[in-house]
Order: sequence, then C-alpha cells, then structure tokens
Amino acid sequence: MYKPGATLDFAQENLDAHLATLTARGLTAIQQEQTDEGDRKLTIKDPNNYTIIFVQQRSPVPDHWDRYVLLKFAGEEGEGDKVTVGALLDGLNWHLAEHCAEIQEIRRVHNR
Repeated sequence: MYKPGATLDFAQENLDAHLATLTARGLTAIQQEQTDEGDRKLTIKDPNNYTIIFVQQRSPVPDHWDRYVLLKFAGEEGEGDKVTVGALLDGLNWHLAEHCAEIQEIRRVHNR
C-alpha cells in the first residue's frame, strides 16, 4: 500500500506522446529531466503529495539481447561460459524474484 508522500514510477515507451496527453488534460507543473545515463523523466506532484515519475529509458545498443558476455565465477577453471545478455538478465530477474518472495515472507511473519 502506498502512502501519501510515496513515489510511483512508471515506464513509458513514448514520453513525448505521454507529455502531450498530460498537458492536453491541463497538467502544467511537470518537471522534465534527462539523466546522465540518457533516460528521460517526467515528474509530477499530485494533490495528495504523491510523486509520480514517468521514465523512458534510453535506446539500447542494437542487438543487445543477442550479445554475449563471458561468465566466470571465482576459482573456476577455464575461460568461462558465453552467456547472452538476454539470458543473463532473465537469470537475474528470477534471482531477484526469489529474494522478493523471501522479503515478503519475512515481513508477513513480523507483521510489517
């Protein structure tokens, strides 16, 4: 449950179109920003003190999903394994989900 004062982040594929929609609906207090990484953001404060951020991530490197990295753990023999960036991100996503489930269970047990 989000409480007033919380920040809500939303990904957008076309930030310019979303900005046009927001301004067409009468919103004028929209802060625009470009991060050092190249992502673009629109930030809005709503009347209930929520901060709403719409983010359009920078364009990825062409064919980024099919490029590979060498994955080698400390103490392992050999050159390592070729793993595509897509497969690596999928693995990280599953790993993150496992930790989220653990955290949710800990919070449930401690009534938080």
